[in-house]
Amino acid sequence: MKISSLSKNTEKVIDGYINLNLGNKKVRCPYYINSKHTKMDLRTLVGKGNPNEIEDEVKIWAQIMKFDLNNSSESQIREFMQKFGIGVDCSGFVAHILNTELKSRGMKSLKHILKFQNNDVRAKFSRLLKEVEFISANTLTNESNSVKIRLDEVQPLDMIRLHSIIPGGFHIALVTKVENNEITYIHSSKFYLDENGVRYSKIRITNLGSEDLSDQEWVDVDKNGKNWIKEEYETNKEDSGFRRLKIFSN
Repeated sequence: MKISSLSKNTEKVIDGYINLNLGNKKVRCPYYINSKHTKMDLRTLVGKGNPNEIEDEVKIWAQIMKFDLNNSSESQIREFMQKFGIGVDCSGFVAHILNTELKSRGMKSLKHILKFQNNDVRAKFSRLLKEVEFISANTLTNESNSVKIRLDEVQPLDMIRLHSIIPGGFHIALVTKVENNEITYIHSSKFYLDENGVRYSKIRITNLGSEDLSDQEWVDVDKNGKNWIKEEYETNKEDSGFRRLKIFSN
């Protein structure tokens, strides 16, 4: 399936994460992961909320804690969100975007098309009740659900599978545009210091003859010049790189 651009609904969801409407300000959603694995909790508190849910949760906590959103800066609001575990992790972010695109195309949501390792009755029932909580970066990009894509085949909605710097973990980013030898992607990262969370970046294709992404220019550094996502790629190149959901590979 040839995809040249994202739907307007999908772009709206992405913009919602980048420009959360809080205290009459536009606040970029910070990163938060559910390290306690309590998937049955409210999804806004386990890193799996959509933009509207996250906005509502912040406003509730601000009221409870008497935190003045209107008189706080964007950075102060982000700090408040992280203090109370409100944000989005990499797979929750990508899953909501993909689900929006699937819906725009009249297709089933991810929980109905992905293959999961745990298929006992309890697990299947739990997934029926939850839209994205049981979808991980590995689930989206493993061999059961995706196919490897060459650099010259990359298109919007392709994913970047990355072995995390943290042992045993995975990270995921999503391609949003391919133009003029530049691949624009977006992800929610725990790294990048106070610039963590949802962020756009690019890979500039400077070596057309190489499939090794280390040979390309990654424009995604923190204020100290550290390129976290490229380091994640280089942690295990053999099992990292571009992937496409099988439903988009026909």
